Amino acid sequence: MKATGIILAGGKSSRMKEYPKGLLTFNGDTFVNHIANELEKVTSEIIVNANSHKYDHLGYQVVTDVMEEKGPLGGIYSALQQSSNPLNIVVACDMPMVSASFMQMLLENIQHFDAAIPKTGELLQPLYACYNKSSLSKLQDLINEDFLKLQQLPAKLNCNVITCSLKGADQYLNINTPEDYKKLTSEL
Repeated sequence: MKATGIILAGGKSSRMKEYPKGLLTFNGDTFVNHIANELEKVTSEIIVNANSHKYDHLGYQVVTDVMEEKGPLGGIYSALQQSSNPLNIVVACDMPMVSASFMQMLLENIQHFDAAIPKTGELLQPLYACYNKSSLSKLQDLINEDFLKLQQLPAKLNCNVITCSLKGADQYLNINTPEDYKKLTSEL
């Protein structure tokens, strides 16, 4: 199955005190490289969506947002435009605990849907999900309407919402603050 891995690294990282979260280290490598290593097990292409040149040195294709100030949805849209494949796994750069086996499950569950989005408890995980490139026009419509609420994507897209157990919930762990990062690194 041909797929592209998309790492969203375009955020302002304001809670991390302006340090790019994707360049934080985990198990001896940057978050972006760690995520890319997992993505490479199930995809044939890696794209990093970033609105700066801070990720250029990592060797991946870096795509900037085609529309400014549209949040993660704008990043997904911009990267999907550059993707060479119909299926795309999107992962936020601050989720270092991702796994190739979970990504494979997402790919197997997208079928004819616009997106396959996991749900843990009551929370959707749209920044660790699979998107079909065929949804580009729908995503553009949402952006044009300024509908940027990722938690409400199933109301606007044909989504396969996959209920996942909280067992193994570490893979949804977001590192948003210096305290989160300190906790992650102290547990290693």
